[in-house]
Amino acid sequence: MRRAAAHSHSATLGLLAYEVAGLDDVKKVMKAIEKLSAQLETDQADEVKEFASCTDRKNSNDGAVTAALTEKDIIATKLVSLKSKLGTAKAQIAGNVNASDAKTKNLANKLIVRNKENAEFKQSQLDQGATIDVLKKAVNRLAVFYSDKTSLAQMPSGYHADAVKSTGETGVIVLLEHLIQKAILVTKETQKAEDFAQKAYEDLVASTELEQRTLAAEKLEFIKTKVKSDVHLRHKILDKTANENKVIAMKKTQADLVKECGFLLTNFDARQKARKAEMDSLRQVSDTLTLTA
Repeated sequence: MRRAAAHSHSATLGLLAYEVAGLDDVKKVMKAIEKLSAQLETDQADEVKEFASCTDRKNSNDGAVTAALTEKDIIATKLVSLKSKLGTAKAQIAGNVNASDAKTKNLANKLIVRNKENAEFKQSQLDQGATIDVLKKAVNRLAVFYSDKTSLAQMPSGYHADAVKSTGETGVIVLLEHLIQKAILVTKETQKAEDFAQKAYEDLVASTELEQRTLAAEKLEFIKTKVKSDVHLRHKILDKTANENKVIAMKKTQADLVKECGFLLTNFDARQKARKAEMDSLRQVSDTLTLTA
C-alpha cells in the first residue's frame, strides 16, 4: 500500500497505509479501504455539485453585472438625451417669451405713434375747420361789400357791375374761395390718411393678437415638453442611483464568489482527476487484497 501511495503521489493512500500498518486482519484493511473509497466518492460527488452551484451562481451574477452595466450605459445615454431635450425646451420657452414681449412692445410703440398721429389729425381738422369758417366769413363780407349799389354808384363813369368781376377786389373773393376749396380738399385728404392709418393700426392689433395666441399655444406645448422632460429626468436620475447601487451589490457578490468558489472553479478538473486517481489506486489495492485473501 505504501508503494501504491508513493506511485500515485496520493496523500490519502499514504495516510491509509499508516492507519492500517498495524492491522494484521486483511478484512479490516479492506473495510478501511472501502470506507475511504466511499468517502472519496461522496467527496467527488459533493464537489461536482458544489462546482455546478458555484458555476451557476457565478454565471448568473456575471450575467446580471453585464446587464446592469448595459443598463448603466442606456441610462447615461438617456440622461444626456433628456438634459438636451430639457435645455431645448427651456430655450424655446425663452425664445417664445422674447418674441411675445417684442410684439407687445411693438404694439405699445405703435399705439403711442397712433395716438400722436390721431391727436395731430384732430388738431389739423380743427385748424382747417377754423380756417374755412374764417375764409367763408370773409367771402360773405366781401360779397356784401361789392354788391352794395351805393358803392358802385360812386365808381367813375362807364364803370359798370360786370367790370367789377375783373377787378382786384372781386379777385380777392375768387382767391378766398379757392383757398376754401383747397382747405376742404386738405381736410378730406387728411381724413383719408387718418382712416388709412387707423385701419393699418387695427389690422396690426388683429394680426398681433393672432400671433400672440399662436405664441401662447406654442409656449404651452413647450412647457408641457419641459415638464415631461423634467419628470423623466428626475426618474432617470433615480434609476441611475438604483443601478449604481445594484452594480455595487453585484460586484460585492462577485468578490464573495471569488473567495468562496475561486479555488474550486480554478482547480476543479485537476482535483477531480487527482481524486479519481486515488480512487483507482484504492480499487487496485482492494483487488490485490481480495486475490491474496
